Amino acid sequence: MLLAGCQLTSPIQTAQPYEPADGVSVDLGTVVIRDLLVVASAKGTAGVLSGLIVNKGDAPVTVSIGAADGTPVTAQVGPRSATRLSGGTGTPAAPLANVASDPGGMVELNVNTPAGGTDQVTVPVLPPTGYYSTLTAAPTAPAG
Repeated sequence: MLLAGCQLTSPIQTAQPYEPADGVSVDLGTVVIRDLLVVASAKGTAGVLSGLIVNKGDAPVTVSIGAADGTPVTAQVGPRSATRLSGGTGTPAAPLANVASDPGGMVELNVNTPAGGTDQVTVPVLPPTGYYSTLTAAPTAPAG
């Protein structure tokens, strides 16, 4: 019996790691963040963080996320619970004052927890369309 040898040199696709979402993952000790991305309409405008923060630890934790040149957004996550950065019941959306890239580009964010330290990650910027059409930054008052 003759068997085909094409499988011999082909990598097994299910063994290749990948992000099964639009955003990226971050692991900082007992805190994991999944599908982290920024939603913004244009470079230089306000945006909104989107993603899920999960605290697998037994104590509450404060997570801060922001660009190196901006004020970070902080989120408090209770023990063994999760919170969405994009808002939800009783949780406001996490705004970024100034997004450094147009949709389709990437921005660098610093993600920090007291126990897990800081990790710098590159995340995609997506337009507020489709799944993200309801994620828009709150309007800011004009200077005056």
